[in-house]
Amino acid sequence: METEEIREKKEPKRLPVWACILLFALGLFVTFGLYSTIGFGVLSLILGDEARHPGLLGHMVAEAGMLLAVLTSAVILLYFERRPFSDLGLTLKGHARGLWYGLLAAILLYLIGFGLSLALGEVEVTRRFLFIYAQSMFPYFPSSFLELDSGPDTGLSGKWK
Repeated sequence: METEEIREKKEPKRLPVWACILLFALGLFVTFGLYSTIGFGVLSLILGDEARHPGLLGHMVAEAGMLLAVLTSAVILLYFERRPFSDLGLTLKGHARGLWYGLLAAILLYLIGFGLSLALGEVEVTRRFLFIYAQSMFPYFPSSFLELDSGPDTGLSGKWK
């Protein structure tokens, strides 16, 4: 009796692995090109000529296009494989400890790398860097806390009062 039930509950035929890889790669490249073109087109409509210069916003649009392309290709493969979306394993349930360990490991690696670079003299932190960083992070920072003067070679430089 049990062998008949097992035969009836066979999984449907799925695509071979080489076809899945080829379909994913092809779908990824096509959808990434499509999403990036749309994203940069919208960005150039909003910013005009400024969109041609590379910057943080351009990188964010490219990464968002890549994320959408990966998800689109994965959904296409799931459709052909007749699998539910939950098979991707995008749930956080039961993975909180692993995510925290991964975050701590990444912070530790960054600290070690930056510390070694700083100790070997490969990296130098200056007040100019701190001013530009503070200005970019807090663009509406009250200027009464900063004293601006023109430097000999860089134009403006900032110092904390």
